[in-house]
Amino acid sequence: MLGERVMQPRYGCDMRDLLFESVNTSLKALMADRVKTALLFFEPRIETEKIDILTDNSLEGLIQIEIVYRVRSTNSRMNYVFPFYRNEGTEIQSSQRVAAGG
Repeated sequence: MLGERVMQPRYGCDMRDLLFESVNTSLKALMADRVKTALLFFEPRIETEKIDILTDNSLEGLIQIEIVYRVRSTNSRMNYVFPFYRNEGTEIQSSQRVAAGG
């Protein structure tokens, strides 16, 4: 849900407006797109391989979202640093040390 992470009010994807929509191919595509977009912006450490929207139990009010992903093997400047929720800037720090030392 949007805003579920502390100090990250834009984190997540909001599905509340889809609550009473008919479960069809268009809805499933929209849900998958929202999840994919949220992962792209808020989880740079992974590569999303597949997103499945499972509607087997939709008559009981349950839609499951299955995400298959791969953890990237290289570091990214967009990785979150715990506990500060800031973007990592290893390249910036090394250039500052060189400038300060020389």
